[in-house]
Amino acid sequence: MGDVGALPPNLDALVSNPGYATWKGPYIRDDFTSGGADSYFKVDAWGQPYQYTGGVTIVSTGSGSSITRQLAASTNALLSNTVSAVVVDLDRTPPGATYADSVQVLLSYPDGVGGTTTAVGIPGQDGYVQFTGIPIGLHRMQVVYLPTGDTMTQLVSVDPGRDAYVDVILPMEVWSALNGGCGVPSPMVLRPNGPGSLTNLTTNGCGANWQCVSEVTPDEDVTRVTRASNKFATDVYAIEDPTDTTCIIDSVEVECRARHEKKKGKVKPTVFINGTEYNAPEQKLSKTYANYRYAWVNNPATGAGWTWNDITSLQAGVRIKGQNANFPAYCTQVTVEVYMH
Repeated sequence: MGDVGALPPNLDALVSNPGYATWKGPYIRDDFTSGGADSYFKVDAWGQPYQYTGGVTIVSTGSGSSITRQLAASTNALLSNTVSAVVVDLDRTPPGATYADSVQVLLSYPDGVGGTTTAVGIPGQDGYVQFTGIPIGLHRMQVVYLPTGDTMTQLVSVDPGRDAYVDVILPMEVWSALNGGCGVPSPMVLRPNGPGSLTNLTTNGCGANWQCVSEVTPDEDVTRVTRASNKFATDVYAIEDPTDTTCIIDSVEVECRARHEKKKGKVKPTVFINGTEYNAPEQKLSKTYANYRYAWVNNPATGAGWTWNDITSLQAGVRIKGQNANFPAYCTQVTVEVYMH
């Protein structure tokens, strides 16, 4: 499916190309099965042919009754997933309203009929772009800075029924350089310094929730907040007041350093404004700690550009979930980064 973008029409298509230019099989070998024949994999333990006609179920009838096995939750879980990305420059500045059309994102994937298609996306002013209807597999993503034609290429892994997220950092200061400077280092980094309005995660190694995520250098599993459930829950924290400045704010980014314990977990950087929680798109966690970030170009409560009064009253945090009660997800650090010029 990752090569063709479609389910095999029958079991023969696993060993013989049914006519797809992107087919890269054979995908199954019988070297160690009884008889070693190329067709032996198509029969069950009783020597009867499996019943498979191209869907997500396969049936064995050799035992005298039908034994059905599901290959995936649904066809859409294999063939129609979502890939999203956030594009920022080396200074973590998104393109903004002025330069939103200066970058293009191309995602290439098999079209299901033997060829390859390329979807083209233009990120919004916050750098966010999304593609839907993507089959599972390893697909090529290209990010093109249009004024110069400079191109970044990376591979995106799309798993069954799971949205893929890509954090794209251009290897140069593009938009931050165009915006100039205001005499204050950008970004301005602010950290949690007190409890916020939402305290729904469990502490580990610390007294208060905000103390688990406020360190300058991440201490990983020494102090952390935990979510031992497959349902999302949110912590938000009061943050340090910004330094006095007349700089114009380009964006506000929340960065969460997090991981999962076993196989599954997701995170959403979060801001909390005037009693309302605003979450970034969910991102899949890895088993080792990594930074998960999202930048808001505008205040999501007002739709207008950020003001320094907004930053002074801002709460920020993390919305996270694990796999289950035995295999939690963890967050060890939260920071707010204010980009400005």
